[in-house]
Amino acid sequence: MFMYNYRKLVLGYAPTRRFDFPDPKNAYENSLKIRRRVDEILEKIGDVELVDISFLNEEALLYQACDVERAAQYFREKKIDALFVPHANFGNEEAVVKLCREFSVPILVWGPRDEAPPGGYGYRQTDTQCGLFATTMGLLREGLTYTYLENCWLEDPKLEQGIENFIRTACAVKAVKNMKIGQIGPRPRDFLSVIVDEGALVNQLKIDTVPIDGTELVTEIERIRKEDRGAVEKLVQETKQSFPCYSISEKHAEITAATELAIRNLAETYGCTIMAGDCWYVNPLIYECYPCYAFGNLTEKGLPVICETDIYGAVTAGILTGAARMESPAFTADMTIRHPENDNAELLWHCGPFPKSLAKPSCNPELTDECMGRYEIQGGDLTIARFGGVCGDFQMFFGEGKGVEGPETGGNYIWVEVEDWSRWERKLMYGPYIHHACGVHGKYSEILKEVCRYTGIRADEADER
Repeated sequence: MFMYNYRKLVLGYAPTRRFDFPDPKNAYENSLKIRRRVDEILEKIGDVELVDISFLNEEALLYQACDVERAAQYFREKKIDALFVPHANFGNEEAVVKLCREFSVPILVWGPRDEAPPGGYGYRQTDTQCGLFATTMGLLREGLTYTYLENCWLEDPKLEQGIENFIRTACAVKAVKNMKIGQIGPRPRDFLSVIVDEGALVNQLKIDTVPIDGTELVTEIERIRKEDRGAVEKLVQETKQSFPCYSISEKHAEITAATELAIRNLAETYGCTIMAGDCWYVNPLIYECYPCYAFGNLTEKGLPVICETDIYGAVTAGILTGAARMESPAFTADMTIRHPENDNAELLWHCGPFPKSLAKPSCNPELTDECMGRYEIQGGDLTIARFGGVCGDFQMFFGEGKGVEGPETGGNYIWVEVEDWSRWERKLMYGPYIHHACGVHGKYSEILKEVCRYTGIRADEADER
């Protein structure tokens, strides 16, 4: 079964040294220490395939421009998603820049801090920082976007955090590059807010939208109900077991399961990485229930499905899912009302499509007969974002907050407190945004800022004055 992997990343690894000075022996020894530390970090991060240049020479180092084509060809064959060029000493700026310009992927530039000079009149061992100035200038001259990680010791926490942030950035950028949105049905007739510029999405971000008629969804639902009873029953039983309060009829349980399987199949048929679906007309009018829970369950499993045919919401969710690397699923909500007692808190709510795993441990999750989830979701650190644009000027609003206590309400919801909601509200009202926003647990503003640099989306930081 096709399912886009928001977590997997192939990282090209091309450590570099200068050809003759400083001493190549010191650079080689340094490169071994760097590799050991990088391997430790990537093992903790998980699901990163490291593709190195050990075939290139005995040192597995890039130090001459004549080796660039061989290294580039190998990386192309391995289909790298990002490139890391650690400097073992000054490095070879020409070789690094020529290699990097062969790829349109995120680039990480870093080198360890240099040891103290040996004393007397001896030459310095590495001059790594010096070379980083040269390499970054070369990349800038070529118009290449890169991420610079501060020159730090191998055991400095900044290195581990910096590599993790880069991996998250690269996963989110990859999600944009591979994004193909399945649009099930038209937008709600009176929802002008979800009008999109499909042509600009293709031209500027290479994001394709695949229109899927509602009749195609119904046809697939009916085929599954007749021909794949086993899969439907299995899904129904899984759903029953996951809800303490299960108010759904057998007929509606079957429809919900078949809807989930149908959307998954359509995504596979058209190679879609994310879906935006009608939830007002097709299922309610034909089956007298909503697809909310099916949307949330698919999102939980790695195929984000966005309500109300919100294409820009799908773009937002795809980016957040990549940044979080599926460690927690994204959710799409309406920004609805301010907290009655906390001026910096807002209610993020929707009818019932939030992934079930997000339910607050202390609540009693319910699945209603309309096939909607009814539960508050857990608090903690949150990143909230919204992609939007007018006349092809795409930008993304994002900021961080935390879940707080507030009055109970129906559907799925969470009260979110931010530093200054008045500032958030003004930015949202003056920007190309609507009442929909996507959230994910975790703090990812720095990652989203980098994603904007790599994709050309204009960053609109919530707390930037």
